[in-house]
Amino acid sequence: MTLELILLALRIVSGLLLLGILSAVFVILWRDYRAVAAQAQIHRRVYGNLMGLANLGDEFILTGDTYRLRPLTNIGRSPTNHVVIDDATASSNHAMIGLREGHWWLEDKNSR
Repeated sequence: MTLELILLALRIVSGLLLLGILSAVFVILWRDYRAVAAQAQIHRRVYGNLMGLANLGDEFILTGDTYRLRPLTNIGRSPTNHVVIDDATASSNHAMIGLREGHWWLEDKNSR
């Protein structure tokens, strides 16, 4: 074999190796992107709505307020909560509604 054929073969092999490495990097980035996008979709998914109620003596009426439920929905006075309660008797992080194994759970945060 002549030197030109050896150099041509080395160039072709190195080009194919470079394409293989770039393809592997693309596949890894694409899988990572899909995983992050799926995780973000889970957090954006709407699971239902909470309806606001007002206590009028011995009966409750709907206030018209609705709040989107998430897998973890925080309730309290703090503006960082998903459901903000404008009541001095409620604590800043009063309760949490969570979806666990297909069931909704209301957890009191034991705050004062």
